[in-house]
Amino acid sequence: MLRPSPFASAFSAPIASVIGPVSGRNLASVVGLALVFGLTLFCSSACGETWTSLRGNHTIEAKMLGLWNDNVVLERPGGERVVVPLRMLRSDSRIRAQELAETLKGARTEHIEELRTQAEAAAAPAPNPLPQPPAAPAYNPPQPGDDAAAFLIQIDDAVRDGHLRAIYDALPPKHREDVDSLVKLAADNIKPQTWGMITGTVYDIGDLLVTRQNWLMSSPRIANLPPDLQSQIEYTILPLANVLREGFHPDAMQLEKLQSMPFSQWLEERDEAMAPYLAKLFSNSMTSPQQIRVESQQQGTAIVVFGDGPAASKSTYVSIDGYWLPKVMADGWQQRVEAWNSMLSSGAPLLDAVAMQLVAVRAKVQSLASAQDAAQFHLTMESMIAEAQPQVMALAARFGATPNQTSQNRRGGGFAGEGEMMMEEDLYADEMEGMGEMEEMEMEMEMMEGMEMEGMQDAGEMEEMDPR
Repeated sequence: MLRPSPFASAFSAPIASVIGPVSGRNLASVVGLALVFGLTLFCSSACGETWTSLRGNHTIEAKMLGLWNDNVVLERPGGERVVVPLRMLRSDSRIRAQELAETLKGARTEHIEELRTQAEAAAAPAPNPLPQPPAAPAYNPPQPGDDAAAFLIQIDDAVRDGHLRAIYDALPPKHREDVDSLVKLAADNIKPQTWGMITGTVYDIGDLLVTRQNWLMSSPRIANLPPDLQSQIEYTILPLANVLREGFHPDAMQLEKLQSMPFSQWLEERDEAMAPYLAKLFSNSMTSPQQIRVESQQQGTAIVVFGDGPAASKSTYVSIDGYWLPKVMADGWQQRVEAWNSMLSSGAPLLDAVAMQLVAVRAKVQSLASAQDAAQFHLTMESMIAEAQPQVMALAARFGATPNQTSQNRRGGGFAGEGEMMMEEDLYADEMEGMGEMEEMEMEMEMMEGMEMEGMQDAGEMEEMDPR
């Protein structure tokens, strides 16, 4: 007695379950059989392939799942799986099985590669390549004129388009000459290590936020925030970080450039690099253009209103050669220039002190940048925040502020309002008063010059302070 093959058993089992009830020639069974065959015909085109035994006396409709050890793994429309030796199939079915095996192998390889790519992208510190914003609108420098509102609106529009150089170009020619002289004086007198520490720290912060943005946004501190707040942080931090990264790039911030080229040319180059990111920053903020109107204007003096309603503020502006400046800036301009000349001629000790304070900051930023994965980044980030909180609270208390206090953000064509200028004068007075502490600073400056600061020893690569 011949023993049925596995292939024959796979075909005969479902057929016997249908043929059995037909033996009584029951009409309902015949109709049921017809429906079964109808579904089989339908499945031949929609549910899988037709597989034929070696002798051609058995067929089965099934989807091929794979080829394993010379066995074809098939899945019937009902989900039942059948394993049939490849040698038990007719030649055309064997060929089809081998073709499908290659196709399935390629599909699996592609799927595995896709999953690997997705996993790598999810674990990467930032998208690769980094997304680039569209080009900023063309720059149109402010044109002097008799209408104060029209002049200030020009500045406001240019700044919103990402062109901070409009603030410099809005100064009268004589004022721009003063700025150029101050920049040249600073570049000639500032210590290279001081300049490198300040600009390098700013660049490192921007570069860290940009090149580790995925890890930053996935940190528990940010991931647990409401989605709208997460989006607001992403829309604000990333363009701002790119502004720092592009604006303070080491190649552009070489001290020799500021010493040898006109400041206006240097500023133009930095503006071109930063403008797309600044424009994106303002675009993401979804804020409407500043409302600017002149309440009164006569004999070169104008009362300008910024904003509308209860939040509106007023400032007095004066015209100098058709360029409108806040009165508090115009009145005290020459005294400021002389004070800054005196300070910069002595080597800018305040900047030296600032640079010293940034040594530890830069070392911490570099420790974040050296994190090997997201988990290490998050752990380092939380440790730094916990360590910095007391210092932030002390600084807030020093300036009479609390963590919950906020200040109104106003823009007046790139110039501060009158109240803001008074605050700047107070801070400036504090800085000038601090110059009387030169005896304490001399020791600190010597420590900088000798490269013996403790923060350098903590940061392994700070042994050589590269003036970026």
